[in-house]
Amino acid sequence: MAEPTARQVAAANVALHSKLADTYDQDEPHFKPENLERVDAVLARLQAETRGGALLDVGCGTGFVINLAKRHFQRVIGVDITPAMIRRVNRSGGWVRLGLANAEEIPVRAGQFDVATAYSFLHHLMRVEPTLREMARALRPGGILYTELDPNWYFWQAMKEIPEGSTVSAMVRREIDGVLHKDDELGGKTGVTEETVRLAEYVKSVGGGVREEDVVPMLRRLGFADIRFEYQWFLGQGAVMHGHPQAGIVGSFDVARRMDEHLRACLPVSRGLYKYVGITAVKER
Repeated sequence: MAEPTARQVAAANVALHSKLADTYDQDEPHFKPENLERVDAVLARLQAETRGGALLDVGCGTGFVINLAKRHFQRVIGVDITPAMIRRVNRSGGWVRLGLANAEEIPVRAGQFDVATAYSFLHHLMRVEPTLREMARALRPGGILYTELDPNWYFWQAMKEIPEGSTVSAMVRREIDGVLHKDDELGGKTGVTEETVRLAEYVKSVGGGVREEDVVPMLRRLGFADIRFEYQWFLGQGAVMHGHPQAGIVGSFDVARRMDEHLRACLPVSRGLYKYVGITAVKER
């Protein structure tokens, strides 16, 4: 099968996310209170570190980052390719401007932003580098790039390598199904074809996720330093935090925190246990 074009991947994203827009805020787990609180703290820290007032949110969707960022930044600009998602962004409570644009060609002047974000977005692209290059162009020297919640290549690979029919816990089975059958679930929910879903999550579905060894050298080539590639949300973290009666787990945020600290101490050996990755990087002066 021939490799698709970036235009085809973009069109698939519009088709899928037009169907998801109305219930996106209710369905996506990153809108849970504990994650909102965590990301809000990250944005506050980035503002303090840059002492800046302008943030660019790439792939802004319905405004997950924007709703938090406008508390900390004087100017917030969001861009997305799907009109139905853009229409759901709440612009009140701050200086917010929105643009309908492809992430490979963002219509902003070079060097005018202190922070550029892309939350749960990189895996929707055909290629990551053109968008990271645009984010680098938009940032001023010393500005910070921040991404999160993109699939960890090592986790996705581990789930795929478990032999079919293996005896695993219900928790692991759920993760295997999420990796192998998410396309079917989204297709059934939205009515779009399985191929459309696959194209709309190309870096995840075809590339297998985001891998540190690929992205860090890429960021260096684009002029970033102080690059931090972070592994996030270990397998079962939600169950540990909130409880899982079927597995006999009593919810505890403190236990989840201590488990996370232990697994981080075991990196890189433990990196296959984390579902997602995040990146912060500083544009060189």
